[in-house]
Amino acid sequence: MKPLLPTLFEMQAWLKGVLVNPLGIEPAIKDPLFQLINGGAARLSVYSDAYFLRLAEALSQDFEVLYKLIGHEDFYHLVARYLEKHPSQTFDLGQVGIALPEFLKTYVHVDFSSQVLSETAKLEWLFTESFHAAFAESLSFEQIALRLSEIPEEKHSEILLRLHPSLRFLFAGHNIDEIWRKRDEDALPLVLEQDSYLCLWRSEKDFQVRIYSMEQAAFEVLANIGSGKKLDEACSQLNETQSGVVMQWC
Repeated sequence: MKPLLPTLFEMQAWLKGVLVNPLGIEPAIKDPLFQLINGGAARLSVYSDAYFLRLAEALSQDFEVLYKLIGHEDFYHLVARYLEKHPSQTFDLGQVGIALPEFLKTYVHVDFSSQVLSETAKLEWLFTESFHAAFAESLSFEQIALRLSEIPEEKHSEILLRLHPSLRFLFAGHNIDEIWRKRDEDALPLVLEQDSYLCLWRSEKDFQVRIYSMEQAAFEVLANIGSGKKLDEACSQLNETQSGVVMQWC
């Protein structure tokens, strides 16, 4: 008695599983369904390789500094390991790398610590988020001061500020912003241990995302405001000098 052939849906589901497997087609070769494919390994490899290479190419563009930092071969090896744990679940190529910064926290590389790799990827992912954030009008310092002056002093403890949707904050233990800025040079700067308080913001004039290195006080206040804290609570620990620094960013 001949075995029943799979339905079209079953065959399509199996084929999809084979083609998107970051390990390639090798795990599928012993599967009985494999024998139903005319041309076998050669034909399947064309599509399997193309799928992986397209994802790797997209990730190398989203994480161009990480790609340049560890090199082509190591980056593609990283992508294969990453896709094993986090296979693509969306038709949007721009979302494939969403879990990469977290994945890198435990990734072992011969030349760079997991912290350096994770911080680099996080900065690049926040850059993407900032670029695609919703549009909103920004207020100047003068406009903010005017609106605050219109609020009675006894109500100041209730003030909530809403930050621009494109603002992102990142604390890093290395000079990753310097490395990012010099990403187009022939050689990247050396990775150095350095506390970096970074803010990313997209200008609505030219739609360019800018990365700023900030004083710790300004960083913490703005990050607190962004997390929903009221203005007086966010600024409660500042001295007069620090308050002046913070106001430069409001």
